[in-house]
Amino acid sequence: MLEKAYQHGRSPSITQVSAALDQSLKSGAFRTRMAAAAHFGLVDAARGRVQITDLGMRVLDDDLRPAALAEAWMQVPVFKALFDRFDGNRLPPSSGVEAELKILGVPAKNVALARRVLISSAETAGILNAARDRLVEPTFRPTPTPSLSAEDEPVHSPARSRFADTAPVELDFGDAGRIELAVDIDWLALQQDVFIALRATIEKLKELAATERRTAGAAPTLEAPADDDTGGGGAVERA
Repeated sequence: MLEKAYQHGRSPSITQVSAALDQSLKSGAFRTRMAAAAHFGLVDAARGRVQITDLGMRVLDDDLRPAALAEAWMQVPVFKALFDRFDGNRLPPSSGVEAELKILGVPAKNVALARRVLISSAETAGILNAARDRLVEPTFRPTPTPSLSAEDEPVHSPARSRFADTAPVELDFGDAGRIELAVDIDWLALQQDVFIALRATIEKLKELAATERRTAGAAPTLEAPADDDTGGGGAVERA
């Protein structure tokens, strides 16, 4: 959405943005996308215009996008609150994370979905560690960001949003095998309900793979009974 809005400058009219997205100004899809962009701190909408924030401008910059990605994740209040509660310490199991989300005000019926979206989006933002059990603030090489005036703003090449993703989803089911899903998607371009459901589905698949790896070794092994003096055991042949 950002790159299309930026085709009309940093402060396009809301009508220009809806036209660029080929969506009706009053449609639910357009309102959802606008709300999502605002939720992550990428735009401010007021008085008929859509102002791309400083954070949104950094998202549009290839060099600044990684740090902006993490900062945008922190814009979501419940995500930031959970990060502050643990801040590098090992996360509790899924049930514990859901209990924390309840404490932070997430309705009970939504906590499982919220947890999956939180973990998946933290992974996308580089905030979830490789072991997927801690939220850590990533470090980036400092990049000077000079103050900009209306006359000397740099020209940014159109870019996919901060949620653009081409990394494959790899699912390791241990001895049973592996699944690799090709990914080429701009998450922020999705409608909010689709974004949430899709991220939750991917997270669920990863949980299933982890469960298979944990339990595969515990499965009982079936063995044929030893032959006895009566000739029992062994293979049973059909007449």
